[in-house]
Amino acid sequence: MTGTNANDVISGFGGKIQDTAKHDLDTIAGGGQNDIIDVREGNSGLNNHDYVDCGKGNHDRVFFDAGDQVRDKES
Repeated sequence: MTGTNANDVISGFGGKIQDTAKHDLDTIAGGGQNDIIDVREGNSGLNNHDYVDCGKGNHDRVFFDAGDQVRDKES
């Protein structure tokens, strides 16, 4: 699943979620499965802080920038 250049709300169900659009604020929910979530955008001078809730999966992996908010991150 890939995000757009607009502000996105994305819910995943055990897969890969990627959102690298630079000028948006995204809300990502990983769900109950094991997810790979990548919201690295390079925040240098941008207001694009994302919110990620990894969900209940036991082996979620999330890649994020400084300023992004991440809940329930396992690795």
